[in-house]
Amino acid sequence: MQDEPGRAVRVPRALERVPPALTAVDAVLRRVAEHGLQRATTATRAELQAVAAQAHHARLVRLERELEALSTQLGRYLERDPLFRPAHWVAGAARVWLLVGTTRAALAQAETPADLEAVAGTPRRRYVEVAGAIEVQAVAASGWVTDSGYAGVTVQLWQRDAARWLQAAVVRPQTMVGAAPQRLLRMSVNDTLGLTTQMLAHGAWTLRGVRLSQDGRLSLHQGLQVAAGAPLGRTALDPLYVASGAEAVDRLARGSLSPLDGVGSVLVYLEPVDVGAVTMDETQARAVSSLRDSAGATVPVVVSLRPENDILIDNLTMLASPAWQPDGMVVRAALSQGRLVLHPLTAVFLDPVTLPGVRLDPVHEVHLTLEPLKGAQR
Repeated sequence: MQDEPGRAVRVPRALERVPPALTAVDAVLRRVAEHGLQRATTATRAELQAVAAQAHHARLVRLERELEALSTQLGRYLERDPLFRPAHWVAGAARVWLLVGTTRAALAQAETPADLEAVAGTPRRRYVEVAGAIEVQAVAASGWVTDSGYAGVTVQLWQRDAARWLQAAVVRPQTMVGAAPQRLLRMSVNDTLGLTTQMLAHGAWTLRGVRLSQDGRLSLHQGLQVAAGAPLGRTALDPLYVASGAEAVDRLARGSLSPLDGVGSVLVYLEPVDVGAVTMDETQARAVSSLRDSAGATVPVVVSLRPENDILIDNLTMLASPAWQPDGMVVRAALSQGRLVLHPLTAVFLDPVTLPGVRLDPVHEVHLTLEPLKGAQR
């Protein structure tokens, strides 16, 4: 078996699909680099999709996802989509190159597919049964769309007795719901519960038949039982609370506190003095607002101009008005070019809000990427 031209590689039989897949990825990216992006065609995109399929069959999960995302970026370039950014393409290609290299290094020591999982990823997350019942409360939710063709809603849940954060996600292919994660709100979380995604995202719940992954993901499987629980109220947000942007930076410096935190970001709860007006930065394809914290500092809020963020941008515009000043906001904090920036998830109101067009009791939180404030009553 050949990994690179002229170099024989000995690998266990269970891993024999990996070297050809890595070589194929190398070859495609090398051709793109040599010819330049400006000469890429639909055939180039088809090559990326083909090697993504080859990575899938070799159980290289992370590489497959990165290649799918790179294929989507190339599609945007070929379609002259204004959302295409050369920097995103370069960063995606660099991640693929690095991943190929680290996978090769890990392969030299691997004997089974399990030995590669730390680098290659796992085809399916492993879940463990939890005995008895657990009590959780939803504190935030967000909608998202991936470059690899999926839309989803992620709900963040606080389990007070275990002092831990959990996540529950509903995900569907864009071929089913388009680039519109809010369409998932009225879907049942599974076939046996009369519970929609939006209902799960508001309120407290008692869960039985729970299956959890090591990183805090809650499986919405058919055997899950859900009943209304005792609300924790504002105290559910205490673990996320920071008094200022400076404290959010300190939280970032200490690193991730829970599985909710992404790479280089943390989830925090702020109680802003006010929300700034929204302006459009067409050059960088983003909307910009701000939060003024209790220390008087202004922290920028940045949102990409992507179709799935239209509701979020409209909601930020409304939050800047005195009538819709929120009492608090759950945001994802990150550093960009050495400066703190925020991405808003959920606005919190002490006085309940009646959302338009949904069969829900008045709520104290509005999930800004999913639930329009237009038509709501406070």
